[in-house]
Amino acid sequence: MGLNKTEVNLRRLLAAAPQQQNQTKLMHYVATLREQLEQLAEERNSDGLPRVSKAVLKEYSEKIEAIATKL
Repeated sequence: MGLNKTEVNLRRLLAAAPQQQNQTKLMHYVATLREQLEQLAEERNSDGLPRVSKAVLKEYSEKIEAIATKL
């Protein structure tokens, strides 16, 4: 199963966030990451099953919250 645009963007922001020094931009990153995570959680495949597993969503969520604690 390949990655879709939302997951690719989420991964890119997760990778870029630790290098971001501007607090305002970092706050925007966190907000955007949370929105993308929510979108990803709602996505379903053609069988009606979640496209991304709960374990992967939890991992992304933990990474986002780790970034948010730096604010």
